[in-house]
Amino acid sequence: AELGLPEWAGGKAEGFLYPETYEIGADPTALSVLQIPVAHFKKVAAEIDFEARAAESPAGDPYQALIMASIVEREAMGAEDRAKVARVFYNRLEQGMPMQSDATTAYANNTTGRAATTDEERALDDPYNTYHPSTAGKLTPGPISSPERSALEAALAPAEGNWLFFVTVDLDTGETEFNDTLEAHNQSVAKLRAWCAASPENQTKCTG
Repeated sequence: AELGLPEWAGGKAEGFLYPETYEIGADPTALSVLQIPVAHFKKVAAEIDFEARAAESPAGDPYQALIMASIVEREAMGAEDRAKVARVFYNRLEQGMPMQSDATTAYANNTTGRAATTDEERALDDPYNTYHPSTAGKLTPGPISSPERSALEAALAPAEGNWLFFVTVDLDTGETEFNDTLEAHNQSVAKLRAWCAASPENQTKCTG
């Protein structure tokens, strides 16, 4: 309660620690440090009218929109793609499909440092593993990261499109391809695999 979280946070701090560089005063405490990014989140949320707009968004309420923004934050390498990534995930949820987000699956498995997840990790029966069939048509129970403004905006106002798939085909530039069909998506995945195989340095970025 002392963190100053919005009422709709349900007392959960994850997702509300706004990512920014902060100056910390003398003799900091855990509480005083955490209050700073929470206050900044509330400032940004007020500036973009997050709570009211979330109710009109595909998410339906601010906490669900925050969850979507947190996933977009981890999945989109460039801010220019975030609204399209959000649309892919909303489209999949509308059709009752698993989101199949590697970022959420990595979160479920407590892994970092890899662009992709393994078959074993994707088999984990966990509500944060959006590759598991039990998560079809569902968001994760809570945020997986602290989203910044462009990710919050993307969750509120996703791009228009019928895409169901996306993949970053160059992990250096962030070039991302969006597709409507699995066949086209597989062609994009082949481009990523070729990029990963092009040099040992690339392979490290792909597999950790």
